[in-house]
Amino acid sequence: GDDAPTLFAGGGVTPGPEGAQCASRDDQAVLMAPGFMGGVHQCGHSCWGKGACSTTCVQALGMSEGCAACWGGVVGCGAWNCWNTCMFGQESDECKKCGREHCQGEFQACIGAEGVPMPDA
Repeated sequence: GDDAPTLFAGGGVTPGPEGAQCASRDDQAVLMAPGFMGGVHQCGHSCWGKGACSTTCVQALGMSEGCAACWGGVVGCGAWNCWNTCMFGQESDECKKCGREHCQGEFQACIGAEGVPMPDA
């Protein structure tokens, strides 16, 4: 039917006024598309972790401006808060832990869902 993927069916996050930016069917289709996370990773890399640049880059993957801003924001958050931890490898447990501690709650509230993996950017 026309139901949105269950990811956004009230998964325990109460969106703030800026929340649930990625709940549209179009944004979810982009989010679920193969290669999307790789695209976000490339955006973060090519933008040196800068949020505004990453937002524009993610928007070019086909996402709405509001939803892309959540992804750009989490890239910028990770770069700002975790650069020293993640400088030598985004795959390290320490880097991922730092991202979860500093950025995950805000990111999930922004997009409007829990359980969406954070980009390793």
